[in-house]
Amino acid sequence: EDTNSFPWVFQSNGNTEGLNIELLKILERKLGVRINLVNYPWKRCLAMMKSGEVDGVIGSSFKPDRLNMGSYPAKQGGSGESTLEKDIDTSKRLHASGYSLYRLKGTAIAWNGRAFKNLGDKIIAAQMDFSIAEDLRKLGAVVKETPEDPSFIFRGLINGHFAAAALQTSTANHILNRNSEYRRRIEKCSADISPFHQKPY
Repeated sequence: EDTNSFPWVFQSNGNTEGLNIELLKILERKLGVRINLVNYPWKRCLAMMKSGEVDGVIGSSFKPDRLNMGSYPAKQGGSGESTLEKDIDTSKRLHASGYSLYRLKGTAIAWNGRAFKNLGDKIIAAQMDFSIAEDLRKLGAVVKETPEDPSFIFRGLINGHFAAAALQTSTANHILNRNSEYRRRIEKCSADISPFHQKPY
């Protein structure tokens, strides 16, 4: 994707870098092939994969509806066509990452590891077509999917467009650590509770 998802994929001095990129470079050497990387918004990456304009996407967690564009590595003896997450060979993942809930400091919205508190019908922001949006809806949350990157979502949180944001923990924490205004005004909910989901990508 073309937005920063530190430390997996990010832009630096006009180049795409990150741990996923380093793993692909290793793969290139091992297979003796050239992998041509192109950057697009995540939703467009998925659409191009489905239409056959690209051969693959990197950094995708499992969603059954994504099987209409390609397949995930299957466990030995599996077909790769299963619609069940349990049949996926997670040892083939590029990385694992979790999501956390972020709120403005001083607000009462909370996540106790099973359910939300003091959320009601307030809006949680999530990145467009990221798998967490569907998970949040299953928990009864009102979700606003936005094409913006996490930094812009934090700005929207400060400006009152959302009550909370569900973002990949490593990326969101990196942004908070680098931006003093965000760090002063935004916090991760219930830091002692594990993220919503730890998913293989």
